[in-house]
Amino acid sequence: MKGYFKALRLPAGIFFFLLVISSYNIAGKNPLEAMLPAFTTLVIYSATVVWNNWCDRNRDAISGNDFALKNEVRFLLFSKYLWLFAGLLTISLCFQEHGQDKFLIALAMFVLGIGYQMTEKIVGLPIIMVAITSAISTLFPLTNGEPYWRSILFSALVFFVMCPREIMKDFEDKERDADERFGKATLPLIIKEKKSLIVARVLLVIAAMINTALLTGTSPSNQIMSFSLVMIIATLLSMTEEHQLKRAQMTLNYGLFGAVLLGLTWPFFFHL
Repeated sequence: MKGYFKALRLPAGIFFFLLVISSYNIAGKNPLEAMLPAFTTLVIYSATVVWNNWCDRNRDAISGNDFALKNEVRFLLFSKYLWLFAGLLTISLCFQEHGQDKFLIALAMFVLGIGYQMTEKIVGLPIIMVAITSAISTLFPLTNGEPYWRSILFSALVFFVMCPREIMKDFEDKERDADERFGKATLPLIIKEKKSLIVARVLLVIAAMINTALLTGTSPSNQIMSFSLVMIIATLLSMTEEHQLKRAQMTLNYGLFGAVLLGLTWPFFFHL
């Protein structure tokens, strides 16, 4: 049971759950309305990572993570049940207010999750798919038809932070991805390390600019103390050498946490 529970990657799933709630706060919506969309997002994320674990079972076994390979049939069944549960939750969104739009957002995440494995040999596309899926999860508050520019900026912030994070993850798996049997077309392998770092830095600069725009109109102290902005800048300063990328990735994870914290505390501390 421990192996199945670990495969769900619940800490990351909880992050996406809180991300959806944050998006409702930033849009000035009741966070209680976010519970079903947030839980649906969590389950779709877990179904995606479990499916990826099963698809990558042979490659993961090389690095010692052989649970999916040793329990091949049961793990596949576990994945199918998760996708079934995710599908039922996606359909259940139809019965909420503005349910059709919420259903389409969840369906997009569902399709991107299933299709992720098909993109591994296309340079840069897996990174974009992860970032788009993460950004889409913050668009549920817009389904009432009222455009809210802070929600759009928050979604863009998530996209431009997730992209460099995925690039840094590719650095970690560079040797394994280079294996001809299971090779992936990742940026560090195709355009090499230095150019990949340049791309990540450019994306982080854009993220910092979006974060600043998101805080436009709030008090100067709130802008200065924005944890996500500080962590994005700290990541830029950390990315000087390839061997420091682990530290940079950890810093950027704190930046993502800061983005969620920004949303969760918005109604209490960020007065417009």
